[in-house]
Amino acid sequence: MSYPEALHRHLVTEVEDAIERTKSFPGSWYADPEIAAVEKAHVIRRTGQPIGPIDELKTAGDFLTCDVAEAPVLVVRQTDGGVKAFGNMCGHRGHPVAKDSGHVPRGFVCPYHAWSYGIDGTLLNAVRGELEKNFDPWCHSLKPVRVGVWGEMAFVNLVAEGPSFEDDLGELMSLADAEAIGLRTWHYHKTLRWEQACNWKVFMDNTADSYHTAVVHPHMTGTHKIDPEDYITRSYSNFAFHTPLSLGGEANMPPWKACGAWPNWTVQGMESSVSTLRIIEMVDAGNIRVKVDFFAPEGASDEDVEQAAHWNYNLVHDEDKPGV
Repeated sequence: MSYPEALHRHLVTEVEDAIERTKSFPGSWYADPEIAAVEKAHVIRRTGQPIGPIDELKTAGDFLTCDVAEAPVLVVRQTDGGVKAFGNMCGHRGHPVAKDSGHVPRGFVCPYHAWSYGIDGTLLNAVRGELEKNFDPWCHSLKPVRVGVWGEMAFVNLVAEGPSFEDDLGELMSLADAEAIGLRTWHYHKTLRWEQACNWKVFMDNTADSYHTAVVHPHMTGTHKIDPEDYITRSYSNFAFHTPLSLGGEANMPPWKACGAWPNWTVQGMESSVSTLRIIEMVDAGNIRVKVDFFAPEGASDEDVEQAAHWNYNLVHDEDKPGV
């Protein structure tokens, strides 16, 4: 999908002006449906997107379905133990070949015209396809979608070509694992979801903003150093790491750490405790869906996870909500 050259020039000019004047982006960037459509097509659909935990995909043929920026995706456990992802659209008329999640022992059968596919996406049978001259089954197999896995979390990228999953997110994953908030060896526990009336960039801006913490989150003053001068931030190629240091002493609270990834997700948590991966799904210019998946190391209690969920939603989110 392309967008008008005039709009491209206009947006670039506004970005350059904002940077030169140390200003925020114009208000239209947070409300204009045309800009939101460009962002969905040229930003969200062209970056690695977390789609959810795959801990339930244990045996070959186990699958789940999801939508990524309105594109239907199918993720399937393979016979070699790996996972593959495909566009969830039959090669004939584009009907979904699977819904929700489950297990298929032999593959998928489109419920519209009964075309069948193996779990590797290969077209196995096209009803009456042999009657069509020059019909090539390979051309009608499920379209592959690039997929990567970090622990029990799967990511997809809808762009056919580009950096590998490891090249794109390897630095972030290594840093998060080293800081004891990564997902490499942790296990999925639960998910929180909610909808919110705000632009997706406003939500992500707030996530990366340390200036508001002392004002909006007063409960953290007893556990962490939250003055901007004490707030550590390090920028990398496609993410930023930030943490308010623990006060230590009687507070006995481990540092809170976060990696905010371009463009719309964050992995964060208390060191060696409970981590969350939060994805901000853009609905339109003024609405989002928020999904928070909770992960914890082996042996973590349900109480640990529930405390993290309470802190993440009932405290932090409720305090942030009036501002975003």
